[in-house]
Amino acid sequence: MLARKVLHFIEESRLIDHPEVVVVGVSGGPDSLCLLHTLWTLGYKVHVAHLNHRLREEADAEADFVLKLARELKLPTSLGLADVKNHQHQSHLSLEESARELRYEFLTSVARSIGATKIAVGHTASDQAETLLLQIIRGTGSLKGMDACVKYHDGMKVVRPLLRIKREEILKYLEQQGLAYQIDYSNLSPAFLRNRIRLELIPLLKDYNPRIEEALFRLSHILRDESSFLEGEVEEVYGSLAQKKEGEVILSLDISRLHPALVRRLIRRAMREAGGNLRDVELKHIEEVRRALSWRPGRRLCLPHGFTLLTGRGCVVVKRDGA
Repeated sequence: MLARKVLHFIEESRLIDHPEVVVVGVSGGPDSLCLLHTLWTLGYKVHVAHLNHRLREEADAEADFVLKLARELKLPTSLGLADVKNHQHQSHLSLEESARELRYEFLTSVARSIGATKIAVGHTASDQAETLLLQIIRGTGSLKGMDACVKYHDGMKVVRPLLRIKREEILKYLEQQGLAYQIDYSNLSPAFLRNRIRLELIPLLKDYNPRIEEALFRLSHILRDESSFLEGEVEEVYGSLAQKKEGEVILSLDISRLHPALVRRLIRRAMREAGGNLRDVELKHIEEVRRALSWRPGRRLCLPHGFTLLTGRGCVVVKRDGA
């Protein structure tokens, strides 16, 4: 039974405690609908949150759908509106990234308004497989997929109770429960790389391994464990090798003596603490920084999202443009 499988994962990963209220992001699509209904069935205290991105003609109908369902389940609900295109223009992010950023800001504001500290989202094992393949294709410097629980801002946590559930299981559950759901037809557009991975690459990989999603999920589990270990190693040495100032981080060249795996993570940590989005920072950029550690003082390296590396005497400075 899907609900029992979700409960086991929640308890095993310590995602939600029964006394606490969790904000559930509900778009009206199958994944978020399954998440909401499963948590409700299991007796968790949930608060429904839906953000209308106003990007598609169906957006208002989807908001009405979510509100009606929440009322049927007698659940508290928060609805919001977002101007994604304006945010995209101001932030210079992609439309997808802009929508995501506004969505998490909204979910966080709802959680704070009701005193909750956790936000539940409907990412699945199928999403995990897509994410891992996406990271491989893009050549990211951080290959591990999504975590079941991740710290967001100021103590807020994002949890993913469906991370072991495949998309086929979700559709079967909704059919068994007699639950209708909304379809976001933009998920069928080949304009987005993730959609092409879902619709073209994964079906092709299933010819080689029919259980490819399960294999990728196991791989992501191993990678996250190893990543956690390496992050612990980074934590031990970071304070003695990095000095944070406003808008920049100064890294000692002593980091070049460490194992390359630690150096890469120290560089990513410095870039993150300098203040910036690492979503488009790929392995090739991290390797450029590693090579720059041997440059003479006074040279500059420009990286995505306005990051700049400046070489000095015995150090390198990681900063953001305008800092």
